[in-house]
Amino acid sequence: MECLQTKKEYRWNIFLLRATPTAPIGSVEAPDAESAIKKAIEVFEITDPEKQERLVAQITVRLIEAPRCLPRW
Repeated sequence: MECLQTKKEYRWNIFLLRATPTAPIGSVEAPDAESAIKKAIEVFEITDPEKQERLVAQITVRLIEAPRCLPRW
């Protein structure tokens, strides 16, 4: 069998920093915090540049995928 490599993905909670308390925006799946914030901007349609700069990502869980193995024919 031949196994395919899988990407390491994580689930990130996205928050908007402002005066306390912070505002939870939602969660996204991405390989790192920077990618998570970029994805959140697209997914949650955050168009205000000031709000985009105040987004933070907090890792919550690593998504573990078993290697996908394909039989050789």
